[in-house]
Amino acid sequence: MCRRCVTEVLLKRFYLDRDWKVLSTNVDLNGKRFISSIESAKYPIVGLQFHPEKNAFEWNPSQDISHSRKAVVSARYFFDWLVNEASKNNHSFIHKMAEKSQLIYNYDASFLNGFYEQIYFFR
Repeated sequence: MCRRCVTEVLLKRFYLDRDWKVLSTNVDLNGKRFISSIESAKYPIVGLQFHPEKNAFEWNPSQDISHSRKAVVSARYFFDWLVNEASKNNHSFIHKMAEKSQLIYNYDASFLNGFYEQIYFFR
């Protein structure tokens, strides 16, 4: 399931464990352990290899995703934190048209009836 994920072994192999702190790990459907969240020891950067929004938005019954109030509130807490952290970045587009050209609303989501409810394809 997790074919191109970052593992603790890879982190150490490339000596990245010096600059990155593993916050959490998970196990994919095939039993492979991977880093699910990580943060830089030097910079305000975090990395995620999971989808905190799934509890609120994914409804595939084969995935056994909890939609309980606790699960959705926990997910909401997490992505509120993520949005708050991202808002600390003061980078912006120079022109409004450049910003508009990069919005996700310019692309159509596809329903695959598979692992994800919707997916975007980019060329």
